[in-house]
Amino acid sequence: MYRRLSARLAQARREGRFPDLIDTVRDAHVPESWPDATAFVRQMPDWFRLDRTAGQQHALYVAAEKDTLRQQLTGWLAEYGIPVLVVRGFGSHTCRFCILWIFLPVPRKSA
Repeated sequence: MYRRLSARLAQARREGRFPDLIDTVRDAHVPESWPDATAFVRQMPDWFRLDRTAGQQHALYVAAEKDTLRQQLTGWLAEYGIPVLVVRGFGSHTCRFCILWIFLPVPRKSA
């Protein structure tokens, strides 16, 4: 059944009727570079973000089970400063520690 679904989705992608899937495992990780220092400095303001949760009692996080959703969700939510947490469908000690660390009440400085 999965092979048939996979074949149909691949055919639909080739025909332009279904979007490409996001593959976060097979990727070329190329370090970012700039043609010169001026180009680098021009891009720096795009990286600046304030902590939007500073001074708030609660913080909003979006959790997804599948890593394939990470790119899509971060693309939608980054401009709003909303973090995305991927849990990959099962609990692990490391994941539990990460979640506990994120959600422990932490005194926040006022903005």
